[in-house]
Amino acid sequence: MLIYTIFSLCDVAEAVKSLEQLIKDNKSQEAYTLVQNSLTDYPNDPKLIFQRAVIYEQLRQFQNSITDYAFVVSAPSPYKFKAIMKLKTMCVDVCQFQCEDKFSVQILGKEAFANLQNLTKWKNEAILSGNTTDLFLIAEKCTKDPNLYIRIVKTQLENNEFNQAFKTLEKLQEISSENSDTINELKDLYQILGGLATFVFRPIEESRFSNEEFFQGLNTYLTRMQIVHEVISKHSPISHKASDEAYNEALLALDAEYNMVIDQIETYAKTVIAKSFNSDISLSKLKLELGEYHTLSKNLINTILGNQIIPFNTTSKTPTLQALQAVTNYLLMEPAIDELAPSSTDQVELELKVEQLEYDIEANRKMLNRAKFYRQDTELQNIVWLLDDCNSLFDKIFLLRKRAMQPDFFKLLKVNPQSSTAEIKKSYYNIAKQLHPDNYEENITNQEKKRRQRMFQMIAEGYDVLTNQQKRAEFMSGQHNAGEISQRHSIHKTRKQASYDMHPDYKGGNGTVSDEEIKKQLTEEQWYEYQKQRRQGK
Repeated sequence: MLIYTIFSLCDVAEAVKSLEQLIKDNKSQEAYTLVQNSLTDYPNDPKLIFQRAVIYEQLRQFQNSITDYAFVVSAPSPYKFKAIMKLKTMCVDVCQFQCEDKFSVQILGKEAFANLQNLTKWKNEAILSGNTTDLFLIAEKCTKDPNLYIRIVKTQLENNEFNQAFKTLEKLQEISSENSDTINELKDLYQILGGLATFVFRPIEESRFSNEEFFQGLNTYLTRMQIVHEVISKHSPISHKASDEAYNEALLALDAEYNMVIDQIETYAKTVIAKSFNSDISLSKLKLELGEYHTLSKNLINTILGNQIIPFNTTSKTPTLQALQAVTNYLLMEPAIDELAPSSTDQVELELKVEQLEYDIEANRKMLNRAKFYRQDTELQNIVWLLDDCNSLFDKIFLLRKRAMQPDFFKLLKVNPQSSTAEIKKSYYNIAKQLHPDNYEENITNQEKKRRQRMFQMIAEGYDVLTNQQKRAEFMSGQHNAGEISQRHSIHKTRKQASYDMHPDYKGGNGTVSDEEIKKQLTEEQWYEYQKQRRQGK
């Protein structure tokens, strides 16, 4: 028995020596495997359990660490004093608040126990009041405990403090380990951030809000989502696989949520607009608020223009005219038109924007043409004024179109007129490589993809022009795309003439809409009335 005891003491001492070295080298996982194997042969040995407590502390598994230190304190062992000192550090400096319930003043000492009580009281008050500033100060003091940072992040998310939440997450990343509990917590946080359901405004059914409140709520909701998306996009995923997956899930969830809200806006817009045209509700009462709720109004206008849902009927003339006025006013005040002045440098953005504006203005003109068949003579003058506004817009957009069709290839290719062909070629290949589809990010938006594709085409065209002597001469003399510009000018004149055909003296039959098309849009009674007015020369 004595021989066995001597051998066991030697084995334990050797194991402790090896463990101390592994702990010193921060090889926590290897140390944990060794101590567990040693405890299989020598269970409840205070020296080994003390070493395991140190390993748990390194792994930030503080609950297990405290339990092991407590065992060493309760058992006769030369490590008892060391364990008590460790507990004081764990319970006060590392802020393991459960220590107050587990350990008495005799173990921790009066001063340490009093400090722990004060800290616990401060923490509980901060949590109760949601005071993230105090919580963060406590967390700075308790630098090794990830749980308090997790609590702070959750509180910040509940308070919509997105940027602050990410700063706390960064701090949490610094002190987190391979501890699976911490990793799961981090994963949950990223999923919460992506889901958004618990801490951002979610509009509920229309009947609970006035239209103004509904649009204002949606605008707030979209703004918050854009902020969250921005702060997520600016931060790299933390260096754990589980959290990396959660980070990507958060972005996907956020994109899905954003698209859902956009769809909700458009669906709601259709409902509200359709209701207004079949009642005495004034569209002005809907508060399209073209300035204040720009994002929302844009979706509403796109719904009107894209779907042409306005039911032109004889019972809702005034709301219809208000709608047409609202759309025209929206297009007139479209900030992008003034922003796309000649000083603008983004040629691709200009071209894409011009295409959208041309579509919107043309769609509005067509709706005005449709409206003429349901207006009384007194209302025709109002429609003509709106069409005059359309013509003013056509002129503005045509000037932008000309500029878009004569891009500054030197600027696009980042060269100058004195650059050699070799320099132009080198610059072209460098830019083309960056814009090539093989180099697109995984989460690139469709809008950005479209912009890069157009940019890719334009620099290819620029390379072709600047390296061809004849084409370069035409470009330098302002004749680049002259034929296409001339064709566009003809289209522009045709569109304006189509609007002038809407003069109050218009007699019908020579406009932009054929009788066959008009007949399709009218009931038998309306078609009869329309023919009658034409015969009477109205």
